[in-house]
Amino acid sequence: MALSELLAVLAPPSHPREAGGTPWPEVERRLSTALPTDYKSFIETYGTGRIADFLVVLNPFTANRDIDLIDHALHDPEGMSLLKDEHPGHDRFDRFPVAGGILPFAITDNGDTFYWRTAPSPDRWPVLVYESRGPDHDLFDGPMTTVLAALLSGAVRSRIFPSGFPGPAPSFVPA
Repeated sequence: MALSELLAVLAPPSHPREAGGTPWPEVERRLSTALPTDYKSFIETYGTGRIADFLVVLNPFTANRDIDLIDHALHDPEGMSLLKDEHPGHDRFDRFPVAGGILPFAITDNGDTFYWRTAPSPDRWPVLVYESRGPDHDLFDGPMTTVLAALLSGAVRSRIFPSGFPGPAPSFVPA
């Protein structure tokens, strides 16, 4: 359902790259959590690539550690822990695997990070977008693909992103 909203505004590649590999149950075992259905459908449909020449959805099947979902989930290189240390007075979310903690799933060229706020049901995880190296964030209630569709169509804006995002005709370019 949510993927259809994204397909309406972002054409998938005819030959997605790194759209599968390790079976999903193994990926979820390594992460110790189930993942949202729309995320798995996104990876199977789009694979690895760039959206609107600005953002990349992390992929557990990629050979590139910089955009590997599992690596980011387990290590969060830029990390919430660093942000908590730099801004101790600001309300922060705990990192996954703490119950209700945040789990990264996409990054931008500016270093901003998309997170899911984990809860009992992965298909109901809301989306947070954190600015790079700062405490500001936007919270979107809805699945990942619905949020991406709304951002790309201009139906919603994130104060975190540059004013020109997503541009007049956002596209997905396999990488």
